[in-house]
Amino acid sequence: MSEKMLKYIIKRILASIATIIGIIFLINLFIELAPGDPGRLILGMNASPEQVQILNHSLGYDQPFLKRFFEYIIGVFTRLDLGTSYKYGVSVWEKICSRIPTTFIVAVTTVVIDSILSVFLGIVCVKNKDSKIDAVISTVAGFTSAIPSYWLGVVLLLIFCFKLRFFSVYDMGNSVAGYVLPVATVVIITFGPLVKKTRAVLLDVMNQDYIRTARALGEGEWSIIWKYAMKNALLPIITIIGYGFTGLMGGTLIIEQVFSLMGIGTLMLIAIQTRDVPLVCGITVVISAIFCLVQLLVDVLYIIFDPRLAVKIEK
Repeated sequence: MSEKMLKYIIKRILASIATIIGIIFLINLFIELAPGDPGRLILGMNASPEQVQILNHSLGYDQPFLKRFFEYIIGVFTRLDLGTSYKYGVSVWEKICSRIPTTFIVAVTTVVIDSILSVFLGIVCVKNKDSKIDAVISTVAGFTSAIPSYWLGVVLLLIFCFKLRFFSVYDMGNSVAGYVLPVATVVIITFGPLVKKTRAVLLDVMNQDYIRTARALGEGEWSIIWKYAMKNALLPIITIIGYGFTGLMGGTLIIEQVFSLMGIGTLMLIAIQTRDVPLVCGITVVISAIFCLVQLLVDVLYIIFDPRLAVKIEK
């Protein structure tokens, strides 16, 4: 790795850290401006003001906002300390680590299936441009992307758990079979835009001069698509996949609620409802770090697939 490339990566990491700090500040500010306090929410409405005050003091919530914010930032970046959950009384790291595998499994499995399915269907559409097959795939892709996730999840539960009894509602998230319906739900509602993007990018690439030259030299259509078109169409597809993965890591709340999955989305909802500031900030830090890491990985893949970008960076 060259010195300029290393400097570029370091700059991206520093920019990511600044972004995470800004997000944490906004999250803390919104929670601070919201009515109520953690002591009252934890102890309930029947607790006396003295009990609430004592609990808030023990949690450090009676300290000035900026002091709490800077102490938290110092703890995160010097000791990787995300604090202790107000509600659960355990380390935020421990609570996140117990929930994030569920969301991670759903997100990774969905992205892998989406990628394979969308690339295959996008190629089929391009190979059969303006045919009935192209029209059917494009129509299905547009229709599925408009289906509400909560409605589709409930329908799949009713059909496959209660009607056909292929799956048990008690296995959701507890076995391999328990992830089939949640993943299927997310795949159905997310693969459509990726299919459309793949089709559009491939059609644009297939109209380039070098593709016409390859045809003139006698290359077969499938060979042209795989050897020439896909290599140049991968960059925008990689970007969509990267954003899709980070979106799923932080946006599976509805699916988790429908299928009773104990994932990071459900944990975030509980943390917000109870004003569990350390837990809310901890989840935000982890999701933001994953987002920044994925975007950095996407940039590195860009350089790998398009060496011209590496030349620009070197300059």
